[in-house]
Amino acid sequence: EWQRFGFVGEYFKMGKNYRPNMTYYVHAFTAGERSAARNHSLRMTTIVDNDDNDQYPDAMPYWQAMGNYSTTLKDPDGVFPGNDLDHDGIPDNDKNFNSIGDYNEPFLMLDVDPDEFVFGDDFNNNTVPDFREDDIKYDTPYDLDRKGHHLYLRYAPHGNIDIILGTLWQRGIGLDTRTDDDYLKLKVNYDVGSVGNIYAEYRYERIQDNILDRYITVPPRYKRMVGAESRGTVSWYFNNMHYDEIEYRNSKVNKLFLESRIRAIPSVTLESHVRYERNYRIEGTMYDNVYQPEDIITTFAMSNKVVYARQWGNFTFSPGVKFRLYKKGYRESLNPRIHYMMRIPLLFLKYRVSPQTNVTLGFQGFEGFEFTYKDIIQSQNDYKQKNILLQVDNRTSYFGFEIWGGLGFMIEDFKFDEVYRSFENYKTSSFFVIISMGVE
Repeated sequence: EWQRFGFVGEYFKMGKNYRPNMTYYVHAFTAGERSAARNHSLRMTTIVDNDDNDQYPDAMPYWQAMGNYSTTLKDPDGVFPGNDLDHDGIPDNDKNFNSIGDYNEPFLMLDVDPDEFVFGDDFNNNTVPDFREDDIKYDTPYDLDRKGHHLYLRYAPHGNIDIILGTLWQRGIGLDTRTDDDYLKLKVNYDVGSVGNIYAEYRYERIQDNILDRYITVPPRYKRMVGAESRGTVSWYFNNMHYDEIEYRNSKVNKLFLESRIRAIPSVTLESHVRYERNYRIEGTMYDNVYQPEDIITTFAMSNKVVYARQWGNFTFSPGVKFRLYKKGYRESLNPRIHYMMRIPLLFLKYRVSPQTNVTLGFQGFEGFEFTYKDIIQSQNDYKQKNILLQVDNRTSYFGFEIWGGLGFMIEDFKFDEVYRSFENYKTSSFFVIISMGVE
């Protein structure tokens, strides 16, 4: 690597006889070992699977004690790689730990987007960015039973611009499978003085990939401890298994990603997030004798947010609005697979009673400018929603611990646009008390 030029080259072969594990003889069983061992033997891995890089392997051969009367054979706080940047064991899209994704929760969705808006390298072409993928495999540089090479050249004509030309070829050992990915990347990362930042990335990829790369996702829905009075298992989150739909068997792919945060006017912040992908699937009989019809898969995700914040003495006034749009469809289909739009208005008025205590009045939607969801495919799912929140919160330190407590009252008014679904409308009110504690 130099200032303007760089290159990387790798050749790899993960042979069919390479298995990073050993068989361990178990003479006597305990209650925990009996479910993990077979025929008095236990397969012990020498390379763990720890995709989220926390203190627990994703799966463990022996029951591990995680607390009084609680043991587990898997990562107890869930596996969500790339989605826990503060390493607190809670996914960044469910910070209040209530089994509701923050991107769908009133007063939080203004700052959080669903996983479909995330962008990054996806060298196994299963539609999940590699840094966010739980692949259920050993943490080896490449998958087992694969051989091939990975090369790329980098040129930086300017300090904020990178041009990368690369090729990744993989073949299965003993199987007629492949992942061939020739790609061109153009990346721009520009700081607009003290005003903000703009990041843009364009990719062109020529892909041939018929390898099935399964993966797991962790929805923001956790389960509680099982067996409180006896030896039980603990795992906070359920897992969902997904199968690679192999959308890139023989494709020419264009990808564009734009992200910006600008504060050109004092007190006004503009944020924009755009992800676009066009996957042109080439018609014909392919390298593995499978016929593929011509089609174009288009994915478009966009969110735009404007927030204003102004302080007068102990009062802070902060209105904002966000628009979120997502669409994924096939050209040969009559309707897109997914197509929706959301308008998320928000208004906060905060009074600072003391440096540790605040009183907050919040509105997510109000008469004439409600929170709006529109399903472009099925209009019967369209609805409007209003939420009102009054909260008193306090933050204090106690013997080295940081304690936050809040209590409040919330009203929610939900209405479908279609008259025949009016029986599903509701209006609720709730009172809540929340106390959380952490180390300073």
